[in-house]
Amino acid sequence: MKKIIILLPLFVLCCFAAMAQLNKSTIAPNEIVIKELPAKVFTQFLQSAVKSTAYKGSFAKEKKALLKNIESSDPALIAKKISLLTGLIKADMFKNNFNTLSITSRSATVTTMPAAITLLKDVEAGLKPEAITGIWGLQRNAWLEEVNKIK
Repeated sequence: MKKIIILLPLFVLCCFAAMAQLNKSTIAPNEIVIKELPAKVFTQFLQSAVKSTAYKGSFAKEKKALLKNIESSDPALIAKKISLLTGLIKADMFKNNFNTLSITSRSATVTTMPAAITLLKDVEAGLKPEAITGIWGLQRNAWLEEVNKIK
């Protein structure tokens, strides 16, 4: 009888501990990953793609603003951040035919995440080789694969 009195509460405690470990989320893990992708590709681009010398002097001050709320699933907010980032890169770091004002105007009309991420791809494609870090060449293909998953 003593064994039952000791083991029963222990069994109940184990059951509650096991239930607490179960994931009660109604969002599938795949959906969570997809929602996090825009923030991931933006942050990776911000931190790995562009040389620090390609940024204007105000970049250090504005970097916090760029990363604030970046995990948002709001395409308009992501587009605004991409526009801000474009403005923080020195004009001579872009190819001659690249129009930074086009990114700014297009960012104001973004309503979908693919449209927002297209802006980022356009910024990346518009940079001169001397604005790109050496490591970006190794990371770019994996980055593009992640970008292409965003729907």
